[in-house]
Amino acid sequence: MRLFNSPGRPLRIKLPLKDKIVLFFSPVAVLVIAIVLYMSINQYREELISNAKTIMAQTTENEANHFTSYVKTKLDILQSLAKFDEIKSMDDEVINEFLSDQIDEFGFINIFLVDTRGNYYYPHKNLTVYKPLGHASEDDLWSHISKTDIFLSEPYYEDDISYMTLCTAIYNDSDEKVGTLCGKISVEDIESVIERNETILDSICFMVDSEGRNISSTMHSEFFKYTTLGSDDTNYASVVDKAFEQKSDSTGIITLLGEDYYAYVKYMYIFDWSIVMCIDLNMLDETVNFLAFQQYAMIALLFILLFAIIRIIRSWQKSDREINTDSLCNCGSRAACTKMIEYLDSNRNRSVYVLYADLNHFKYANDTFGHDVGDRLLKIFSNTLTTVFSKYGFVGRMGGDEFIVFIDGRDLDFVEELWAKVTTLLDKESDKLDFDYRISAAHGIALRSAGAVKSIRDVMNEADNAMYIEKKLQK
Repeated sequence: MRLFNSPGRPLRIKLPLKDKIVLFFSPVAVLVIAIVLYMSINQYREELISNAKTIMAQTTENEANHFTSYVKTKLDILQSLAKFDEIKSMDDEVINEFLSDQIDEFGFINIFLVDTRGNYYYPHKNLTVYKPLGHASEDDLWSHISKTDIFLSEPYYEDDISYMTLCTAIYNDSDEKVGTLCGKISVEDIESVIERNETILDSICFMVDSEGRNISSTMHSEFFKYTTLGSDDTNYASVVDKAFEQKSDSTGIITLLGEDYYAYVKYMYIFDWSIVMCIDLNMLDETVNFLAFQQYAMIALLFILLFAIIRIIRSWQKSDREINTDSLCNCGSRAACTKMIEYLDSNRNRSVYVLYADLNHFKYANDTFGHDVGDRLLKIFSNTLTTVFSKYGFVGRMGGDEFIVFIDGRDLDFVEELWAKVTTLLDKESDKLDFDYRISAAHGIALRSAGAVKSIRDVMNEADNAMYIEKKLQK
């Protein structure tokens, strides 16, 4: 509560500086947060892709290691079998009996031999001889195994299942090459790993050979026509081609069935194949958009809360003004006067003059000319007091035609000079009246010195008594 008031705004409520700072910076802070959040959306998207890239790199690395280990284990088994005397003997019946028991035990779909003439022999249970398949000098497999000791075929399809053949040379005790031992394995093991990987980031995962063919079974047959390097999908071809040309991993945006994907291509140099793992960019965008929606919703709620707080404060200010402003006169109400008295009683370190004043012959004017005229006279008197004293103190209406003024830190002569201005202004207002009445008022002044023990109400009684003495003298 402050003692001085702006004209026409008695006991105006003023927020503390810290509250003003909070009210000013709260919307600014919300706007800054909104801008930062908006700018962070794209950054979040990049971070999401970066994190996805890390996960994809780890996942495809694990898958490549798993598949390499799987194939190497099978090849090690074949190389171990090739060292057995039964195999090195190249005796049909001995090999047939020996290999028939090894196929299921070591997880091969089939095991067969190729002699140095290019004849293929498959062992069959319940048979005592191999089934000759004829000379295969023109066969692609034969063209490779006739020139090298170890060969891994490209995957091939049979009955909608992807297979590959592992081959290792057979040498007799004289260190002469007598044939090649081959094992047929299913790539279903790759498929099971890929299926598990597809649960990561809701991705698509498949394996392609150097010609871009999908070799991880037919689980993604709908993508098969798109996974050919010669296709019209140039961005797919550029990303996958890059891995094979540079024989290293590559990343980029590819299109599958009209949808954009972020792809990580893991090159496997041992097989000259690549594992392709793709994440739907729409899924990433949906994740980002959902986060953005949550952030914007939070910002909206902050604005609503801020608006509600401002409305509450303004409503409180309006209510406080209504309570502290006299309903008729433009000055402090009786409630405001009570607050001022309490304030001054709790601050005795300041000198305060109390001036009591009321209109002369007000009852006569009110009874003779009517209540409307009486209200008009009260407003004139109130406005005059406010005009003169508002710069130096507080003006309030105690009730009826009685008004009180609290003046801070002045001498008595100064206060009397101000009252003289009130008298002059009332005379001028009287000249404007359209009925026969002169506006005049009596006043009384009392001082409460700084540090004095007596209360403001005691001082008010002194001023009230002084006013009534003057009123009697004016009669």
